Amino acid sequence: MLILRYLQFPETYYSNSGKPTQGFACMVEALMPLRELFGSISANQFGPKRLKTVQQPMVDKCNLCRNVVNRPVGRIRRVFKWAVAEEPESKTWLGGALVCGSARISIIPDLGSRWVS
Repeated sequence: MLILRYLQFPETYYSNSGKPTQGFACMVEALMPLRELFGSISANQFGPKRLKTVQQPMVDKCNLCRNVVNRPVGRIRRVFKWAVAEEPESKTWLGGALVCGSARISIIPDLGSRWVS
């Protein structure tokens, strides 16, 4: 649910005349591995080790260097920062510290059909 709620924000933020921009497409692409690997857990169960688990396939499968992989990883971290700002009463991991946010990570039935044009 966290990804779904978050994507409603950049869909309007990363838009030009009501049409999503490349920035939005990059955000959706960055969140796909997060959803595939950890879509069924709650956000407060996601931590540094799980972030590395999301990061490693990007390096292995895409043969990308860490500098390139750090961009989508930064986008994933941005989701949790956004969640903290939206729900300060709950707890989740972010940047090595325990912070707020208890939403479930997933519940996007199909990223491709709704969020990618």
